[in-house]
Amino acid sequence: MIYRLRMIFEALKSASPLDLGFSPDSKLGSIKLVIDHLSSEDCFEILNLNWNVAEPLEWFRKNGYQILNEPLPPFIGWKGSIYKSILEFWEREDTTDFEDDCTYQYRTRHHMCFGFRGVQIPAIYLGTGPNGWEVSGVRDGTPYVYQVDLPMFLESLNTLPYNLKVK
Repeated sequence: MIYRLRMIFEALKSASPLDLGFSPDSKLGSIKLVIDHLSSEDCFEILNLNWNVAEPLEWFRKNGYQILNEPLPPFIGWKGSIYKSILEFWEREDTTDFEDDCTYQYRTRHHMCFGFRGVQIPAIYLGTGPNGWEVSGVRDGTPYVYQVDLPMFLESLNTLPYNLKVK
């Protein structure tokens, strides 16, 4: 089953970017990432925080091609999801500097924490695995993996800054 990944942004009208340490042109608000299915009203929230939406949008625009097309490095064994595969790789003690460097570079393009610099978020990976496009990570201590339509998600971000709701 293919799920839908959505980013929902609601601008914070009362927050001043400068007062919160952001540049004056920042778009502050509530950012939610949810996974749902078109035939169901059930959804799974994987992220909910107040932040500058311009930062993750820029990260998605910069890394979209790699998110859609770059496989895990060949020396990382598949463990059912990108999240679990990366986690088990880092637990190994026999990795080389080259493998560590390649894995770090992969993470900069697929781990959403790099799109939210300066704030701690749960592990969220986006990319392609043997079963297709996925979002995987951990939420409240529980690992998850969903097959999602990443091209549709990335395309939906192109209109996000122009359809902002004011809270």
